[in-house]
Amino acid sequence: MTRASARIQTPNPRAFSRRFAGLAVLLFGLVVAPAQAQTPPRADLDGAALALAEAPPAAVPAAKKSPASRALLDAQLAASLASPVEQVRQQAMQNIIFLATYRGDEVRFEQVVAPLLNVYLFGGNEGHRILAVTALHAIGDRYGMHRLRETVQDVNADRVRLHTLRALNDFYGEK
Repeated sequence: MTRASARIQTPNPRAFSRRFAGLAVLLFGLVVAPAQAQTPPRADLDGAALALAEAPPAAVPAAKKSPASRALLDAQLAASLASPVEQVRQQAMQNIIFLATYRGDEVRFEQVVAPLLNVYLFGGNEGHRILAVTALHAIGDRYGMHRLRETVQDVNADRVRLHTLRALNDFYGEK
């Protein structure tokens, strides 16, 4: 075995930073900035700062309204799900769950359903498979939930199957 073939390839930190910097900026714009705008003014502010803090919030930024930025966020989340780094995939699923739960009307999730189904069907880690089910449930996509319904009996892991059945029961209701 040669020295070159024995090397383990590690992700390039600069490429990693550039790739996911856009996702961080979009998440900040969609989640953190609106939350900061809703914080009540502090009593220890001087007159000018207090007047500024009490002013009505500025109009929603154009990036938040833009369909292009929504599509970009969807693409960034899908790219994160395809990452070779396990922590990036896990964080992407957690971000999808958060965004679908709290900002579901502002974000499109068209490109992430298929990768989430792949994680659910072929992922080796039970925790990731449960995260994928939770993300699909939070999104509420009919196709994704239908595919879960078709494949739940083929799942070998009891915890994953139980979690899937609970999500399906919540989505479809008791029948």
